[in-house]
Amino acid sequence: IAALSNNSLEVVDLANGKRAQSVRDLRKPQGVLCLPDLDRLCVACGEEGTCRIFELSTLKLLKTIGSLPDADNIRRDKGSSLVLVGYGDGALAAIDVSKEEKASETKLEGHPESFQVESLFSRVFVNVPDAKQIRVIDRKSTRSATWPMEKFQANFPMALNDASNCLFVGCRKPPRLAVLDKDSGKIIADLAISGDTDDLFFDVSRKRVYV
Repeated sequence: IAALSNNSLEVVDLANGKRAQSVRDLRKPQGVLCLPDLDRLCVACGEEGTCRIFELSTLKLLKTIGSLPDADNIRRDKGSSLVLVGYGDGALAAIDVSKEEKASETKLEGHPESFQVESLFSRVFVNVPDAKQIRVIDRKSTRSATWPMEKFQANFPMALNDASNCLFVGCRKPPRLAVLDKDSGKIIADLAISGDTDDLFFDVSRKRVYV
């Protein structure tokens, strides 16, 4: 757990319902990503502008990748050792965890909030609320598309269900859950939600979205 206000990473033992360990002095940790097959844990720290790479089994710090101001959300590029970190006034960095180095970056029109990576294909869907858009980046071809968010704005959280071809986007202005066709970007449904939505989770087994 990224304990942002506590400047720490908290490890929770769910079976016993208690905190097992803490990693302190991280300075505004915001995104956490576990890579069990690589025995790695990545933490994006916004205030210090870094992505810290830990050994998952021991939580030993292995490498700190800097020059990532306001590092925020972090996801894995499926089927590779790359992790993607949203940061700054508008960029998505690709970090090679195996080589422990920044591999590339993609410029955006504003600070990226939540983003999702397809499981079967190569696209990344990025919420860019300041630009009132969703940016769609094809990692293989480097091509991109822009889907304007005009009716539903302040699009912060996002969840993806590849099986149903749906992209779920939580918006704050007005507070609605927008459901988009992930191939065309067309809004196919919208539902009222509470204000200041911050995160979304899709439960594959129950086919439910938690806001």
